[in-house]
Amino acid sequence: MITWYTGFRGRGLRALTWDRVDLEQGAVTFNRLKRQEVEREIVIADDVVRLFKRLNEIKVDDCDWVFPSRRALSGVCGHLDVLDRLPTTAADDLRHLWMSTAREVAPRHVHRWLAQQTMTDNDLRMLGHYGAPTHDEQLRSANSIAAAIIAQFGITPSSVIELKRKHA
Repeated sequence: MITWYTGFRGRGLRALTWDRVDLEQGAVTFNRLKRQEVEREIVIADDVVRLFKRLNEIKVDDCDWVFPSRRALSGVCGHLDVLDRLPTTAADDLRHLWMSTAREVAPRHVHRWLAQQTMTDNDLRMLGHYGAPTHDEQLRSANSIAAAIIAQFGITPSSVIELKRKHA
């Protein structure tokens, strides 16, 4: 569901730790994507903040991962990709849906920022002196994208299975 609302890349999302999630500000900070970039703080939609708060309520004790593996090696908890070697799934389909919707309802430079894409010269010019969309601009866009996705399907998905049943 977080991918549904954010378009985040699967591997980066699954490797996320709680120290990178700011529930008060409603933002997630990702490590830099390329050598020339700095880490990127991305504001998330209100619906996503609620999902992260629920995940925080049920988090595994003594584990920093937002999405921990159920297995531990030598008593150490890892994230899903590290221990479970998850194969590539159709999660990218959700990212593509998010990107298509984002292009329709959010300014290009903001949706590219939210999608963790490398910014082009034109995008950087739109960002101006500070080099990042404002918190409010990101939040407005993130909420608009989430609302547009819900409107496309007429439901708030509770699971991938429900989504498939609705649109098979």
